Amino acid sequence: MLAVRPRSRLEAEVFELWKELNPAGAYLEGVEECVGRIFEGSTSQIQTLLERIGVLKMRARGRLVKKMLDSFEIALQYEEPMNAPSALLGALFGYLVKEGVKEDHLEPLLESGIRSFANARARMASKSWPLTLRILTTLACRGLVGALEVVKREAKRERLKELCSRVRQEAEEYLRALKAPELKEGTYEEVMGLLAQGDAGMGRAHIYEPWLRKALDYAEDPRRLAEKAKGWIRSELPALRRVMRRLARIYGCEPSLEEVSRAMARADGLRGSALIEKTKELRTLLQPYIDRYVVRVPRSYNAEVMETPPYLASMLPTAAAFGVDSLTQRPRQLYLVTTDERFSPMASLADLINVYVHEEMGHDLHFARSAVGYGRRPRLLERISTTFAGPISEGLSFQREMEFLWALKDTLRKARRSRVEENLLAYLERNGGLRRRLLELEFVTRKWRLIRFLRVVGDANINSDMMTLPEFLEWAERETGIDRKTVYYQLFPAHQLNGPGYATSYAVIGQEIAAIERRLRRSRRKLVRLATYGCSLGYPPRSLYRRRLREFARALLAQESGA
Repeated sequence: MLAVRPRSRLEAEVFELWKELNPAGAYLEGVEECVGRIFEGSTSQIQTLLERIGVLKMRARGRLVKKMLDSFEIALQYEEPMNAPSALLGALFGYLVKEGVKEDHLEPLLESGIRSFANARARMASKSWPLTLRILTTLACRGLVGALEVVKREAKRERLKELCSRVRQEAEEYLRALKAPELKEGTYEEVMGLLAQGDAGMGRAHIYEPWLRKALDYAEDPRRLAEKAKGWIRSELPALRRVMRRLARIYGCEPSLEEVSRAMARADGLRGSALIEKTKELRTLLQPYIDRYVVRVPRSYNAEVMETPPYLASMLPTAAAFGVDSLTQRPRQLYLVTTDERFSPMASLADLINVYVHEEMGHDLHFARSAVGYGRRPRLLERISTTFAGPISEGLSFQREMEFLWALKDTLRKARRSRVEENLLAYLERNGGLRRRLLELEFVTRKWRLIRFLRVVGDANINSDMMTLPEFLEWAERETGIDRKTVYYQLFPAHQLNGPGYATSYAVIGQEIAAIERRLRRSRRKLVRLATYGCSLGYPPRSLYRRRLREFARALLAQESGA
């Protein structure tokens, strides 16, 4: 039973359309009838859906529905070769998070995936794709094969094992049909070696600006995005370098991002089950503090904190937040922490705190608060997973890190502190010293800000053909001192698999939220109210989200002035 209903016949029709476009996402959000399916994308299905979108657009009046239909339309009109393996991998991953290896659901899902591969191969094989996109397709298929191996190991039924093998064969045939390059490990060195031999362009210049406008609701053109982000980098670098130098003196290491991060990890040495124990220990201090001084946590909030199951660890190397069954009466939030040292588990206390603030107090709380509302409850179409959803949540979670740092600095300036504040500061003092821990928290927060600003410059440049990927990596190293390999892993494989523009969303939307919040910096109480409201709006298009946040901020300012 869904907990939220369409407000009109038109909204109901748009919701039905979304279920056909994204049946895997619909099932993960609680629409049981969509179990065991992904979008298969036959040519006739795509044409029929485009015609339905055209009819609905003629009837649409409000901005929400119009923008939603625009996003559906461009997603159908523009395909890339990695979409098929990425879609099945995403669905498989979501199913494993939601319910583990459930044969009755995974068998029809894989059968649907086989049909999806056949349809995609029929359309994609005759086209000439850039080397970069073919590399991404190889990487997506590698990820899918890894997930299939996990399912095959956990499966009890022979039918499911057989389907895993068949999907793997489909993926291999798909790569051969696209003339995708073989990769032994898919490392930075291997990919850069391939790009040095041929054209390193992304081939997205013709679609990048329309995609930004329709799929992500951006008004900026690529050049404007890049210039904005360069300004953010220039503003951020001095503060980051200052705190980096202070930590380098404490640790006796080189003042670089990589060396300071390694020194912090060596000093704390958090490993294995200690990561779970420390996370749970920190939550008892951080959640009450954040609830009072950053963003309100609803009483019903109860995320499940757990070690990443072995069958997910290869796909989730550090940690992540998830929400499932969001449209039902019983939405669930999960916070998974990876401890397997074959992957990339967290190792320092500062990283543990920063990731918790971003993942659980950002993404998970956004998911939970959007289900209960604050001042207003989001409409059905504002609660579903569309191309707008990820960017809104990423921007909000990005800014949550800075909100937490602002709150800590405000706490330090107080002559009198609450018990909640004293408990957190005393814990940091006992565990490494308050001065060192606050420096580390600022370092980690600013390091990730810089990396996300670089993602904007990189995404805008490589996808509009202003730079190739190797050219951007050279520029980033020269301008910031961060080595090319680090920047590569923060821009190219995962974030470009998510589609053009996605990598920009953390900083672009986060900086918009920050600009609105700065008007209320003098009032911690009103900042908390604004953050809580912003965390309760669901996933509308960017322009609607920004407008509602500004209107709420103006109302809070009016209360301050007595207007």
